Amino acid sequence: MVFRFRALIALVVLTALSLALLIHAQGCVCYPTDVLFTSPFGPLKGLRFVINVNGSEITGFGAEASLVIPETPVSLDIHVDSWLGIPLNYNYHYTLTQYNKTMPIYVNIPAAELVITPVSASGAPLTTQALINVTCDNHFVDSGVGPQVVVVPIPSSGSMMCNITGYSYGAIARKGVILTMEQSGQAVPITLTIPVSGYYIPGVGFVPTSTFILLAVVIIIIMILIVILLIEYTFWRRRRLAEFRGYRF
Repeated sequence: MVFRFRALIALVVLTALSLALLIHAQGCVCYPTDVLFTSPFGPLKGLRFVINVNGSEITGFGAEASLVIPETPVSLDIHVDSWLGIPLNYNYHYTLTQYNKTMPIYVNIPAAELVITPVSASGAPLTTQALINVTCDNHFVDSGVGPQVVVVPIPSSGSMMCNITGYSYGAIARKGVILTMEQSGQAVPITLTIPVSGYYIPGVGFVPTSTFILLAVVIIIIMILIVILLIEYTFWRRRRLAEFRGYRF
């Protein structure tokens, strides 16, 4: 995973340097410009994009790109191709002049925030006892233990289907949600009820209520037997003492 991340960074740097050398070879005065891909919830990672600068294209990955472009007015076309392999297909056009050439370019992509809360059958939060898996349009998006917050960009097509699956002590629960443009910028709460019930015992897991009732009955029976044995022991001891002293009880 680290190797792949470094390789992607190297690819973005290499393409930026290639574009810089190409422009330098044309004998122009150049300056750096940053392109930042954001959502209503902050930087959006995992993107694949194509940037066209005056007819020269570069392909990059991640949440930002560093360009070196001419000082003269520049036409900048940005195509946001996909996110984690999920097609987005957004197109943006910018014109850079001497007045905005030093300002970062922010590419805002519509997105919603999934706020996932796993709970047991009784409604108790499963903060560390549930594994959550999130997929969107049949692509893996995220996975984690306990409550999860996942930012999901919405494709230009207008909607995306996301499925949330929760696992806890052999029990499974699934829930689907369709994200639309109307939900862009909104937090979408999702309560995932996993059918585990009873009481949680650290190191053991969830013990069903029926098991606790059975355990309580067994404990009561054992306590009754102990009381009976103590009473019998008391009578036996008194008889033994009476016999020892020459008396009968």
